[in-house]
Amino acid sequence: MAGGVGAGGSGRRGLGSPTVRLGLAVLALLAIAVGALGVTALGLLPERVPRPTIDAALEPHDFPDLEALLPPVVRHRAAELLGSFDGTDPVDDESQYGGLYTALSAELGDQLQRLEMAEEYVPGRTDADWTSASVYRLPGRTAEGWSPMLDSLVAGSVPDLLWTFRRDTVAGRSVLVGSYEGSDGDWIYGTGDVLIEIQTDDRSAAEAFLSELP
Repeated sequence: MAGGVGAGGSGRRGLGSPTVRLGLAVLALLAIAVGALGVTALGLLPERVPRPTIDAALEPHDFPDLEALLPPVVRHRAAELLGSFDGTDPVDDESQYGGLYTALSAELGDQLQRLEMAEEYVPGRTDADWTSASVYRLPGRTAEGWSPMLDSLVAGSVPDLLWTFRRDTVAGRSVLVGSYEGSDGDWIYGTGDVLIEIQTDDRSAAEAFLSELP
């Protein structure tokens, strides 16, 4: 996808982007796990999945108030890769496309710099089972102002949309749940003037994340 570069965006390009660094972290985990197999087999170490710590200081932090909406700990696992930036920053991040960012890109076009975002990743039970979450805000847009977009997601009227959305109640909250090829993986919750999108294949992980939100 082509697009501009937003303020603070250079910190997330190339090897600095969350997608690439997440992949590198997974490879590192696999290497550590393979190296520890022999020791584990001998009973010298408990079986476990190593959890990397990636320096959040490398991320831009343009909207700390948005970052504060994301829980620092979910299911006793500390979040990693916390950062915030404007909407032009992740245009080359393929993991952003198909869900809410696709709808916002279609709506805003060359005005994506108006969009404010924060995101984080939470390690899962395995090195591949991570939960990602993004917060979206358009200054001046109220909760009611988000309704047309949410309606368009449910109606499936957004071009290039990956997920098929339905309304549901999860963790006692009214959310949109996105499914792809019969599997749920995208969860959108509106609170105040923001939308929060959670991506995970594990419904219990989505429930845990939603339970931690304000």
